[in-house]
Amino acid sequence: MSATRTYISAAGNTLPSALAVLVSLGYAVSISGADAFKAERADCVLVADDLLALLGLATLFERRGESWLPSDDEVADFLPLDAQLPGALESGSS
Repeated sequence: MSATRTYISAAGNTLPSALAVLVSLGYAVSISGADAFKAERADCVLVADDLLALLGLATLFERRGESWLPSDDEVADFLPLDAQLPGALESGSS
């Protein structure tokens, strides 16, 4: 028996699923400002430019809670990856 692997690419067809997962996690999702999405529940408020990024923040909070900030080792592991895609993560890097 061979196992199959699922391939998902960030595209418009993933947005309804992302919204459904956020709602299933207990978040109320709304528009924030002119071009951002906000997910709120009693324990946190998340804001992102798109629903997939918002789902990523929700997953980060679900997994790590208030300890979501990266450790020095995690930053060190991230920097080489960031350097491979010049400009792609520019707004998130400093």
